[in-house]
Amino acid sequence: MSDATAESPPRTRWDVIVVGGGPSGMFAAHEAARHGRRVLLFEAGDGMAQSLCPRVKAVARGRRIRDAEKFRLQCAHCTCLTGLGGAAFHFDTNLGYIKGLTRSKVESDGQGGVRAYSGLERALGGFETARHEIGEVYELFYGFGLTRADFPEAAPGPAGGTAGFALADTAPSQPIMVDEALVVMDRMSAEITRSTGRILLRHRVTRVARRADGFAVRVEGDHGGEYTARSVIVAVGKLGLGWVREVLAELDVAYATPERIDVGVRLEVSLDEAAPLTENCHNPKFGFLNEAEDTVRTFCVCVGGRIMQYEFLDTVVLDGQHCLSAPTRRTNFGVVTSVRVPPGEDGTQHGLDFARRVNKVGR
Repeated sequence: MSDATAESPPRTRWDVIVVGGGPSGMFAAHEAARHGRRVLLFEAGDGMAQSLCPRVKAVARGRRIRDAEKFRLQCAHCTCLTGLGGAAFHFDTNLGYIKGLTRSKVESDGQGGVRAYSGLERALGGFETARHEIGEVYELFYGFGLTRADFPEAAPGPAGGTAGFALADTAPSQPIMVDEALVVMDRMSAEITRSTGRILLRHRVTRVARRADGFAVRVEGDHGGEYTARSVIVAVGKLGLGWVREVLAELDVAYATPERIDVGVRLEVSLDEAAPLTENCHNPKFGFLNEAEDTVRTFCVCVGGRIMQYEFLDTVVLDGQHCLSAPTRRTNFGVVTSVRVPPGEDGTQHGLDFARRVNKVGR
């Protein structure tokens, strides 16, 4: 069981402590438990079913809600961003590629040409390694109850394949509905806690400190106190960014700010207006280089979706929601540009300043 209120206090010494119960935290805890490690996961929010948007729950009960044009008026800012599964699984969404990883981003090759790449291949040290790891993640999803989507094989188009774009990637994406995500999270939680793992909900980690034999973690909640572990995995979402900075500073962890960041806007149009881009693929990825040789690309295309907004630190940002089970008559998508961070500036801070300027202009 994972309900903190229904169990006796856990032991205080663990092999691995995971902070955050979103997708990355859950998969990290599952992998640790699968290899026999004693793992304890702390989630500040509640279980997934208890954390869903009230209007998503209304849809699940068969009640009708208004389309995107009116839906946005019902909630000023979304607050359903914590809880098992994280914000990503609290709404219908697309997970990404089905048939295998593709190189869906472009950049200048430094010689007047364009080079396609995948961010994951760079993060994981190679394209084949990244593709293998993505495949294993999907097999876990399917094993936990996700319905395997079966779409025709598709691949990125060549340069110029779609007028005006250096790359047009129409590889299909794997959808996951909220009801399926609930099943996946429940089964993953059960497997984590079946033998060597434990999940404590409604527990917030406030501090991570070094000690001779690993780390000490301070926690607030019904079973609050100090816990120790040889390893700590911090897997909080974007809302925990400020706290992560504090942890890095206290642990004296050196990190490099990115030289480039993606900044952009989210647009919303009618289904008919978006049809030329989306009729063959619900999540197409288009990219090109602008006159400054910065990459411009689409991001998170939500056909029949809606726009949601939520507070992030001291600003408000927009995100797209896939309404796969109750589609609207609108399509929204992000358009982001990879820009160089000015020398001496922190990349994250530069992005936040951009968001604040957009907020100010949009008032």
